[in-house]
Amino acid sequence: MKLFWAILLVSTSVFAENKRDIIDIMYLPEDQTSFVSFIHDFNSGGIKYKNSDNVTFEAELYRAIVGQSYGNFSAALVLSHLKSFSDSTSSEYKAEGMRDPEFELRYRLLENDFLLDLKSTLLWSIGDKELGNKYGNALRGGHELFLAAELGQKKASSQYSLTFGVRHYFEADKEFTSSNSTIINDSHNGFLLRADYLSVFNSKFSLKTFAEFSYEEGYQDNDFPVNHIPDVKTFILGLRPQFRMINNFLFFIEPSYQKIVTNEGVIDSFEAFNWSLGATYQF
Repeated sequence: MKLFWAILLVSTSVFAENKRDIIDIMYLPEDQTSFVSFIHDFNSGGIKYKNSDNVTFEAELYRAIVGQSYGNFSAALVLSHLKSFSDSTSSEYKAEGMRDPEFELRYRLLENDFLLDLKSTLLWSIGDKELGNKYGNALRGGHELFLAAELGQKKASSQYSLTFGVRHYFEADKEFTSSNSTIINDSHNGFLLRADYLSVFNSKFSLKTFAEFSYEEGYQDNDFPVNHIPDVKTFILGLRPQFRMINNFLFFIEPSYQKIVTNEGVIDSFEAFNWSLGATYQF
């Protein structure tokens, strides 16, 4: 009889730890749950060029995410609007407008002592990237596909996950409005490594910390092979305090630091500080 109650207690504990929650790092709502998120990102930083002016920049990004879960599967649509401004001693440049929509999919392959998710994001290009002398739009000019696997574990007081993903950048069209000409950037690839850790202090407050490294290989313009874009390595460190306002409503703040390194080219260094304010509601 004691063995029966011990098994029941362990089973109940494991179930409680694996019960899906809005605070989860590997967020996947319960079956037949809708969810919406609204996020405001603010970025500021500087670019140091070799033998040229330094540039400071600011950017604001507004994101709306609408999704639905079905068993071990969830799908979401991401719509966003970008407004950015850069300034140097010799010129100013602004880019503003809707960004290409993104479609996100997540499938829970494993859900017991460990969690294993397969994820994909498709950025669907809706137009050319437009570049003027002082103004431009916020489109990429080509499609983009991201595929990843995320492995994690969830306990009552903590969670962690490790993500490895690969990204393919399809050919992108860039239109120079001042000269009425278009160039095509070559397709190329990249990969991402990320680690997340969540500390759960109580039912209302949790804190996520994360570190991310991504690599994007260099590429050329098809029309101008001598115009080579160098490899790019990006490092990001950040944290995210999360506040559960009510059971199905989460508010968060996410400050992070970003550094970009290139092995060649005209950019010497790139640093940025990012702040995000967001909220998620599920129903």
